[in-house]
Amino acid sequence: MDVPENIELKIIFEKLDVVDFKITTIETRQPKKGLEFDFNSGFEIDKNNEQIKIILKIRINDSVTKNEICSTTVRFTFTIVNLNKLPKQDKGKEILIPTRLLHDLFSSSYSTLRGILYEKFLGTLLNGVLLPLIDINELIPDSEDGIEQNS
Repeated sequence: MDVPENIELKIIFEKLDVVDFKITTIETRQPKKGLEFDFNSGFEIDKNNEQIKIILKIRINDSVTKNEICSTTVRFTFTIVNLNKLPKQDKGKEILIPTRLLHDLFSSSYSTLRGILYEKFLGTLLNGVLLPLIDINELIPDSEDGIEQNS
């Protein structure tokens, strides 16, 4: 769905919360070799505050032992001015979020997370490791997966 022409949305980055961050202290592992990245994501809609919260969960595992090396959960909060003016689903109160808006919010959040983790990895066994470039569409949940709307 596209944004109707008569509605102008303004995106304001409000807040970033590192909900969880863990990294192993094992120093014997060869960094940057044999890493697997596991991504989970979702979003919440807070209609009262006209906000969309993007939640990204990343796990980095050793590809040989499958042991977790690092995991993090980060929540990005965006205020979307005029969010409540978007069309609603038939016979419901759920707002239809434009695909392009979700793409932009997930893209911005993932890019920011790449930089955050690069900084957090400095001086650790993951020094110099970057989250891979990915197709952002793979992070965006299907229309009803990972969506929670607060009235």
